[in-house]
Amino acid sequence: KGVWAAWFGGVFICAVTAFSILFADELFRWDLSFRVRDVEQAEPSDWEIASRYVTWTALPVLAMVVFILGLR
Repeated sequence: KGVWAAWFGGVFICAVTAFSILFADELFRWDLSFRVRDVEQAEPSDWEIASRYVTWTALPVLAMVVFILGLR
């Protein structure tokens, strides 16, 4: 029972969250590589680090909501 699309959506959100946690610095440098020359010397700002933590908190909550809505 339940909605399989919601289950796949929740799993996808969980996978994106895990990928973003595991490769946070690499994603930061990849995004900056299109804007600055020496990307290896760049350091994330406090705002960047805070937004990471907010995202890493919000995405699992969103996944839980999607899983719960899929149980209907």
